[in-house]
Amino acid sequence: MFELIDDENFEVEVLRETKAVLLAYVRRDHKYSEVTSALKELSKIYGDTLKILLLDDNQNGFVQRLEIMGDPTLICFLKGEERGRLIGWTGAEALASFVSLLVSRHSGSSMN
Repeated sequence: MFELIDDENFEVEVLRETKAVLLAYVRRDHKYSEVTSALKELSKIYGDTLKILLLDDNQNGFVQRLEIMGDPTLICFLKGEERGRLIGWTGAEALASFVSLLVSRHSGSSMN
């Protein structure tokens, strides 16, 4: 499925990555299956241009350091910098729009 990210591999897997990165924080509850299913579909569409990772939900200190306040929280990174967040689950369509914007920004548009 998706690689788990924690404090030890965050720098290499997220901050140094040249692809656009979508880091997902999802607790293993009733929403987990719906969110991860949507992420799987997106990985099929954007597999070559987007790296999707799951934040290990057992890393409370790390979660606080990233200032994650809601479940789920999806954070996009471009060239090691946070470029947007989607907090709360509004459905697969909203997530797809968010990812489409992220990928289009990464593929050449100005990021300022």
